[in-house]
Amino acid sequence: MQDYTKPFFIIGNPRSGTSLFRLMLSNHPRMIVPPESGFMQWWHPTYQNWTAEDTANEAYLNQFIKDLSSSKKIETWKIDFDSLKLRIQKVIPKNYAQLIAQVYLQYTADNGNKNIERWGDKNNYFIEHLDLLHEIYPQAQFLFIVRDGRDVACSYKAIKNLKTESAYKPKLPYDIKDIANEWVENHQTILKFSRALEPSQCHFLKYEDLVLNPKAVLKEVTDFLKMEFSIEMLNYPDTNRSNKTEPLEMMDWKKKTLSEPDSSELGKYKKILSTREIQEFNKIAKPILNHFGYE
Repeated sequence: MQDYTKPFFIIGNPRSGTSLFRLMLSNHPRMIVPPESGFMQWWHPTYQNWTAEDTANEAYLNQFIKDLSSSKKIETWKIDFDSLKLRIQKVIPKNYAQLIAQVYLQYTADNGNKNIERWGDKNNYFIEHLDLLHEIYPQAQFLFIVRDGRDVACSYKAIKNLKTESAYKPKLPYDIKDIANEWVENHQTILKFSRALEPSQCHFLKYEDLVLNPKAVLKEVTDFLKMEFSIEMLNYPDTNRSNKTEPLEMMDWKKKTLSEPDSSELGKYKKILSTREIQEFNKIAKPILNHFGYE
């Protein structure tokens, strides 16, 4: 039986196209990437030593299900927790990695029931917990998506004025210096972590390339993941509109995932940011901008 303990993780700075990328990969007929929820990290201290014997302990299993169901954003997965319990009892996971994998497989069963070969995760929050992800899943692959930090700054500023009733509105800095510092720190963290990985576990892509040439970029990604390319990945807007793949709770700031990428948005900082803001961002972030090929 396949144990599904070789996931892939989509990692990127907030507002860098990670949701777009998630929807594309999740529209592959043999892959699934649920909405974001950090339960894998949150419950690790409590359940990291999970064994087959714990699965047989119904009270302990019930507590895990209860804790999982209380996790922030898990309601957007629309999981049948009774079915998840039965799944865990049938599979009998022998460790935490196998236990968590069953949650992703239950999401698959409850959301289209595809016959998947790979599951993935997308969560910007996990930038702070990359070592833990690698500890839980030593064979995991990491997909790092990078976007011009000055365009990211424009997106941060747009969030500031967004009116929404969602409790999950992103909490982001809005001062240009704070944005630049966060962008730099996040990418320094990513670069440091990536250098410790095997080449077969680490792949970088640029948001701009994904927008301009999605087919070619996704072909590179599926080759990296050792999966067959599927043109269905490009049909994600239709799937998102019909199946609400991106939860309604987050749609106020992710409406662009309902349509194909707009290349006219690339380099928008030149029109939106002031000369002073551009200069301040460049002063702080120039080495990282240059590293990723941004002028």
